[in-house]
Amino acid sequence: MFKAQRIWLGAAVAVLAAVVYGIALDRSPIYLTHDEVIYARNAYSIAATGRDLSGQFLPISIPVTGTFYATPANIYLTAAFLKVLPLSETAVRLPSVLVGLLCVWLVYLIARRLLNSERFGAAAAALLLLTPAHFIHSRLGTDHLYVVACVLAWLLLLVTDDPGTNAKRLFIATAFLGLSLYTYIGALITAPICVALTVLWLALGRSRHDWGLYVVAIAGFVVPALPFVAWHVTHPGQYANQIRMYALYDSRMLNAAEGARELIAPTSVAERAAVYWDYFNPSFLFFAGDTGLLNGTRYTGVFLLPMMVLVPAGIAALLFMKGRARILVLALFAVAPAAAVVVAERYRINRALMLLPVAAVIAAAGAQWMWQRRGRVWRWAVIVLIAAMPLQFAAFYRDYFGDYRVRSYAWFEYNMRDAMEEIIRRAGAGSPVWISQSLQWADYYWPFYLDRFGRPELSRQTHYIDAERHDLAVIGPGSLVLCRAGEERRFLDAGFTRVAAIEEPDRTHSLSVLQR
Repeated sequence: MFKAQRIWLGAAVAVLAAVVYGIALDRSPIYLTHDEVIYARNAYSIAATGRDLSGQFLPISIPVTGTFYATPANIYLTAAFLKVLPLSETAVRLPSVLVGLLCVWLVYLIARRLLNSERFGAAAAALLLLTPAHFIHSRLGTDHLYVVACVLAWLLLLVTDDPGTNAKRLFIATAFLGLSLYTYIGALITAPICVALTVLWLALGRSRHDWGLYVVAIAGFVVPALPFVAWHVTHPGQYANQIRMYALYDSRMLNAAEGARELIAPTSVAERAAVYWDYFNPSFLFFAGDTGLLNGTRYTGVFLLPMMVLVPAGIAALLFMKGRARILVLALFAVAPAAAVVVAERYRINRALMLLPVAAVIAAAGAQWMWQRRGRVWRWAVIVLIAAMPLQFAAFYRDYFGDYRVRSYAWFEYNMRDAMEEIIRRAGAGSPVWISQSLQWADYYWPFYLDRFGRPELSRQTHYIDAERHDLAVIGPGSLVLCRAGEERRFLDAGFTRVAAIEEPDRTHSLSVLQR
């Protein structure tokens, strides 16, 4: 009966978490980012034809724009959703909700095994569930969380294997690291580091002299990575493009070896050491959060305030704990910002999301250590810290669905959705549509909303115009125009009429729909 009650309780908690994370995906974040739209368009194309927008059949790497190529995991999972759901903001973001909740479940399993406690395993899961940065990225239709799920699967298998070493489990663990290469470009940094941590984990175990296990660990990573490597061997220009996009070095002037020497030059190392510190800056972690409103709300830090006590306590607890698993957890926490450090990007939590689940595990260890101390003061401290988290999260949650939408609309490319829906509603079978080139990414948003509202035929009568240079007299009667509010005067002076003023939540007039 007790086991059945636990199952029902677990199911109820899972449903509640899914509702908290999955509600109103079309409302907040306020609009789709251009990354979400680009990934969704490729997913929609793959779901319909098996080919991405460039015509590749089931590609491993998907060209997006300029020198940027997307990894396929997020796009393929979204395509699977779009096989059964209509194209919408909700359908685009639902896969990330699923991945975010999967990470919460994996953290529960890891902490339960590491701490040998069902109660504190559940506490670790709750701590991650209530982490603002994790919540935010679980509601964005992008790829940053996918690598986290793969690394957590690797960590779970190694923690479960402690103190012995099972070759089959070891192979599967590092195979998840190989699969992570298909999830997010940052895995090119994170995955090899985790392979190195696997070697360290083996060296600390009873079977450290069994060289066959080291071979198994490397093979587990290499086997699923082979198609990824083969793709890049047959597409050699992609490596140079990606290097150039992240400005690691000038791939047009330097080869890989020369670029590597430039990256380890003293000035480069000094800069990246400063970036590394910034990711553990208490102000960033507990107060200010990400500098951009895509990855944070500025209402809370990356973590809630009680984590400022629980994480240091957990680090202390794990340092005195026996077993190699705790070293693996601490090492993973230390290297979590590695991808962000390599590209020298400060305060971008989307580049270091691995910090979040590992911190939740460490914080649960801190709560357990404090709970087991003698004296009521320690237990009351744990109760107060844990109880404060849902209270602060509730305030964050209220802001996320309220004022954050107003603060962030410029970061989400303004109200393209309503503007384009207005044009689609007004456009007849032969109505020319003109879209201002000043609207960045409009050439992705427009076909997305044509598919979203079932009017793909309008793409054949769509034109893009530079309002400052184009002769507006060539735009014929009956044409519809979408432009920024600040540039509509030129159209009005040329005889156009505003038919709709597209507003933001704060009543700011951002976009205009005009007609001749």
